[in-house]
Amino acid sequence: SAAEVALAWTRGLAARVVPLPGPTTIEHARACGTVDRLEPSVEDLAEIDASIPAADLMRRPQAERRAADDADGDV
Repeated sequence: SAAEVALAWTRGLAARVVPLPGPTTIEHARACGTVDRLEPSVEDLAEIDASIPAADLMRRPQAERRAADDADGDV
């Protein structure tokens, strides 16, 4: 389901990201339990990431997330 894919995608963003589903039915709770077995392909993740710009930053190592010290602009 779309919810399972969203949870699997969120789980894969970074080690510090933990998806917290809020199932409202028994069926949804069972589906949440199967997310660990869902492994989206690299292509699937790239397609989702393309629609969510912040995802690219989350997948990068923290040292690569900031601008270079000599970058122009205000912080």
